[in-house]
Amino acid sequence: MQWMPISEQAGKARGVSPRLITAIIAVESGGNPTLVSKSNAVGLMQLKASTAGRGLSLHGLEGTAIHQRAENPERNISMGTAYLSILEHGILKGLTIRK
Repeated sequence: MQWMPISEQAGKARGVSPRLITAIIAVESGGNPTLVSKSNAVGLMQLKASTAGRGLSLHGLEGTAIHQRAENPERNISMGTAYLSILEHGILKGLTIRK
């Protein structure tokens, strides 16, 4: 996938698997960086200010600017990965799936 180098860089910076990042990109946007959903989710990782904005403000990214910044593929992946990191290393830390 063409976004793998950016995914690897963002994943390394935030401790998130690049494979997870690229899988989310494939499912959420099909790799289309300009996609805007009916619910106003933007870009490769389909970010929404209303969802990710609260957590991303902890990383110096204001929720009101997410829509504008999320149109840039590198920023979208960086912000999406920051949000995944919040979930993976915070709220969802230690959560396992029962078989």
